[in-house]
Amino acid sequence: MQMLYVKLANFTGIPAISVPSGYDNNGLPTGIMLHGKWYDEEKLIKTSFHLEKLFERQKPQVFYNY
Repeated sequence: MQMLYVKLANFTGIPAISVPSGYDNNGLPTGIMLHGKWYDEEKLIKTSFHLEKLFERQKPQVFYNY
């Protein structure tokens, strides 16, 4: 079920974006997939930008700082 709606955006050509939404019980990142109307990419990008600011990010357990 995790990737069920990804194919819908590809098949129909509607704009879609995946936004980080937090972490599950195992510490793995989760996301929200948003779909918009045709030719309404600007609203979709602005909405995802504001949503992404609401969630706190964590460094992964294995982190390489080059």
